[in-house]
Amino acid sequence: MAQKLKQLLLSSSVDSIAPPKNGVIVLDSTEQVVQGFQKLLDNNILSAPVWDVKENKFIGFLDVRDLVSFCVFIHDNNLQGDSLLDIVNFGAKMFKHATDGVTLPYLARRNPFYAVKHDSSLHEVVEILAKGIKRVPVVDDKSGKVVNIVSQSSIIQFLNKHLKEISPIFENTIEEIGIGSTPVLTVSKETRAIDVFRMMDQHTRSGVAVVDTSGSLLGYTSGPDLKLFIQTPSLGVLQLPIMSFLSKIRAQSIDISTPITTLNLHEPGTLMIGKLVATRSHRVFIVTNDYRPSKVISIVDLLRHILDITK
Repeated sequence: MAQKLKQLLLSSSVDSIAPPKNGVIVLDSTEQVVQGFQKLLDNNILSAPVWDVKENKFIGFLDVRDLVSFCVFIHDNNLQGDSLLDIVNFGAKMFKHATDGVTLPYLARRNPFYAVKHDSSLHEVVEILAKGIKRVPVVDDKSGKVVNIVSQSSIIQFLNKHLKEISPIFENTIEEIGIGSTPVLTVSKETRAIDVFRMMDQHTRSGVAVVDTSGSLLGYTSGPDLKLFIQTPSLGVLQLPIMSFLSKIRAQSIDISTPITTLNLHEPGTLMIGKLVATRSHRVFIVTNDYRPSKVISIVDLLRHILDITK
């Protein structure tokens, strides 16, 4: 059955993944940094590829999550910033080694551009994503344009569509599959939002689990929350306890539901895939009977497992 999964990925090209309805948003290296981040917010996306006009090629991605370190730097240096422009201008001062200034290309090169062609197989994409790369751009041979971006979630959605064909592989329990990380990175619900940002920055994580005083799981904060905060930033809000912070910024969104994805060790892997798709989450928390997080399984963990069993 593992070989059937491998054959499915090898025989399916990236054309199997539908491109964004409004096309791929591409940033130009001549744009100002604040303009680039504003485009991410305006188009409700976390990142976008950057085309370098001088080098005549794509050089990387601008990612809204880069602003986490900006916010921490501004707070720790007692600077006042209540707009995206303030956060970008003041936060850029943290890069002391940027001899030519903090430009869009400078930031983009921090997020690598690993492209594939439109006829590349999904197996090739999985190999790239399993290295921890968040997204793989698809570049057209003739035009040189990015025509699609395949994300980690796109692969999980693809697997879910073909789950009947490959379900025997994932019918084992979470415990039997044996993937994921422990201990889970957590913060107390009373932890200030700025300290959560600092932890995310120090551990290079895109999110952190939030627990109550008994250690039971209450919620999770991730990249989309940062995007909501940046839309109407106020560094004063970062002094709030993390759960109050999340409640405040999520209330500004039309879609305020942010379900946390949980399973126990005795549930099947098929349920894990289904939940990841249903909640559009990038990770599932394995909880004990008293709802304490014992392990976290990311999409990257799942993709690495797929590569391992299909060798």
